[in-house]
Amino acid sequence: MNKHLQENGHWYFLILIFIAIFSYSNINDFLESYDPPIGIVVNMKGEITKQKDKEKELKQGIKFWQHQLVAVREAINEPEEVIALSHRLNKIQHDTNVIKKSTEIAVDQMLHEKGLMTPDLKDRIAIRKEIEIKEKQLDNLETSKQLQIRYDAAVKRQPDLLKLEQIIALKINNFKN
Repeated sequence: MNKHLQENGHWYFLILIFIAIFSYSNINDFLESYDPPIGIVVNMKGEITKQKDKEKELKQGIKFWQHQLVAVREAINEPEEVIALSHRLNKIQHDTNVIKKSTEIAVDQMLHEKGLMTPDLKDRIAIRKEIEIKEKQLDNLETSKQLQIRYDAAVKRQPDLLKLEQIIALKINNFKN
């Protein structure tokens, strides 16, 4: 038996590798089919469009639709989230400006006390501040545009999402009945 194993050992090894790969693939597919869907994976009529998601729905049943309902409700709340994000960004910007202003005052005071504030340095600082202000204005404009685009798109989707929420709620009720 031992001699037979030595002569055919490479075949046993290859068979074991094949079984391991096959098992891993099947186990991975099995586990993936029970992962909740990421985001909204149905169209606005509540139809599942991808085969992979159809398989998940078959295996998960009501859980699939509960995850979809959560995703739809999150999308419905997106306009409020964009507004909250805008407020948080404004507060961060304000706090940063307060810190920066106090730092600039302290540095200017130190330069004056040490006699290092020359007219040339004053001009350079003024030019640097002007450039920073213009850069900040451009950044703020771009950020505002992006937030507005996101907000407008979210608001535009609201009516369809509200209908989809009702469709999914009905599907969940059908599972319960």
